Amino acid sequence: MDPAAMVATAAREGLALLALTDHNEIGNVEAALQAATGSAVCVIPGVELSTVQGHLLCYLPDLDALRRFYGQLDIADRGLPNSRCQQSMLECLNLLRPLSGFAVLAHVDVPSGFEVEMPGGSPHKADILSHGALLGIELRQASSPISYADGDPDPERGRMGRERIRRLKLGTKQNLARVLNSDAHTLEALGRNAANARRMTRFKMDAPSFDALRIALEDADARVRIEDLIPSSIPHVLGVHMDGGFLSGQVVRFSPKPELHHRRARHREVDDL
Repeated sequence: MDPAAMVATAAREGLALLALTDHNEIGNVEAALQAATGSAVCVIPGVELSTVQGHLLCYLPDLDALRRFYGQLDIADRGLPNSRCQQSMLECLNLLRPLSGFAVLAHVDVPSGFEVEMPGGSPHKADILSHGALLGIELRQASSPISYADGDPDPERGRMGRERIRRLKLGTKQNLARVLNSDAHTLEALGRNAANARRMTRFKMDAPSFDALRIALEDADARVRIEDLIPSSIPHVLGVHMDGGFLSGQVVRFSPKPELHHRRARHREVDDL
């Protein structure tokens, strides 16, 4: 599972974005960036940090920023299976922001995830969820109820989601993006979700890039969709049958405007990134 093989597999799977986020290590990122040169795959530099509050996926705009971020971390037992980041999650978020980086809470719904490691609604948990560098939560299952939004069945999670919107002065629907990645630890899992299906998350963007990914996450209600939650078909109105009145029995059939067809085709092409 070397970096070049990961990029080649991503290209074969039709993936436009690949974030290389080894646990507490960044040594493979440069090779992945080099392997992606001239390919259709955009590699996002990153690292997954094992903190005491849970795992945190950290993304930086370029290799230099990643190295500067990583150089400020204290990694215990580096290179070993039980390596861990000595900084708290809040400290990591504070270090990300000056470097234009952002983070996603990793697999919040499993052991080692944020919601398991930090249940309840403590002020410290609210500080993490309200941090400007945190843009999303990664789920293991699309059916997970965790959203930190008004629809969350846990009142404390919903409250903290509203607190985040208030503190950051966001729009009412600017909740943390919910994403489902492949979280691949083998080449065979790359491009597949936990159920081994080729259905992960779509990001609407003009072209794959770090900045486009950030914009999509910040506007998740319009630009981010977990594929398992996208309906296989979308109904549309074909026409109207009149019942009653002087037009009773008349049928009006609708046809889409040419410009609407054009917009749909263009949006579908972007969605399929």
